[in-house]
Amino acid sequence: IKYGFDSNQFIGASLVELYSRCGSLGNASKVFDEISLKDTVVWTSLITGYGIHGKGAKALETFNHMVKSSEVKPNEVTF
Repeated sequence: IKYGFDSNQFIGASLVELYSRCGSLGNASKVFDEISLKDTVVWTSLITGYGIHGKGAKALETFNHMVKSSEVKPNEVTF
């Protein structure tokens, strides 16, 4: 899937949240990977999607990746 929205992080963030809520976690992850400037909202959307769809281990893995490699930090909504 080619998205071509890298210049608009708001569209990317919205797509990550949409796909995550719908349970289309593969697409959410693909969109997430295409976003160059990830903010707390984007990270939290993906983490929440994994969590609510029974992928707790993947949610924790993504959370740990956020903490270790991202310039943004989790907030009270993230966990």
